Amino acid sequence: MEHLFNVELAKQYGVNAAIVIRHLQFWVIKNKSNEKHLHDGRTWTYCSIQAFTKIFPYWTTRQLRTVLDGLIDSGIILKGQYSPKGYDQTTWYAFQDEKTFVNSDKWICQFRQMDRSKLTNGLVRSDKPIPNPRTILSTDNKTNGLKASHAHAEMVLELDQRIAEGAKLLAENLEAIFRPTGRERTTFARIIRHLIERCQANTLEITIFTEAASWAQQANESTARNKKGLFVQKVKDETGFTAQTKLLKAI
Repeated sequence: MEHLFNVELAKQYGVNAAIVIRHLQFWVIKNKSNEKHLHDGRTWTYCSIQAFTKIFPYWTTRQLRTVLDGLIDSGIILKGQYSPKGYDQTTWYAFQDEKTFVNSDKWICQFRQMDRSKLTNGLVRSDKPIPNPRTILSTDNKTNGLKASHAHAEMVLELDQRIAEGAKLLAENLEAIFRPTGRERTTFARIIRHLIERCQANTLEITIFTEAASWAQQANESTARNKKGLFVQKVKDETGFTAQTKLLKAI
C-alpha cells in the first residue's frame, strides 16, 4: 500500500515486505470496493518496476525486485498479466490469500482508527483541508463505513507520498552536494531510511528532509576536513541516527 507498515506483518515478514504489503493492500481494497480489476477470482492491482522506484525512491530496482520476489516465493502475493494491450507487459499483483490480507475487517479497522493528530502533522504545509474522521465515521452503515475507511487510507497515502517526496528531495541534494561514492551512498541511504521511519512513527516532522538538506549544504560550506562526516554527525545529534564511529571515519 504505502510506506507505513503493520508492525505484526513486519515482525513476521520483515519491514520491507510489510511496507509493500500495505501498499498493495490499499490498492487492492480500493479496487475491490470499486469492483475493478477482478480476474480469476481475485482482485488485482498493477504497477511497473519503474513506477515502484518512484513510489519508493529509497530502494534501488534490484532491492524492489528482491522484496517482490520474496513475497511471491513466500506465497503472499501472485503476479499476472491482465493488461488489455498485448504489448503492455506491466505486472499485476494480487494476494494469494485474499481473505486474510484484504477481506478481513482488521485492515478496514486500521484505516478507521488512524490518529488524526498524526495525519495533521504529516500534512503540514498542505493546502488541502483535513476531513474530520468523526464526521466521516458518523454512520454505522456498512457501505458508508467502507467508504470512510478508504477516505482514511487515501489520507495515509497522501502522508506517505509527502514523505516519499521529502526523501527524494534529500537524496537528490546529497548526491549534488557531496558526489558520494558507493560506501557513502550506503550511509546516506541509511540516513534517509532512518528519517522515513521516524516520520512514519510521527516522531519527526516531514520538514526534517529539507532541514537535513540544509545541514548538508552547511557542512559542505564549512572548513571541516571531513564535510560528509560532519553532516552525518549532525543527523546523529539531531535525530538519533545510529552512526557508528567507523562510519564517520569511513566517509
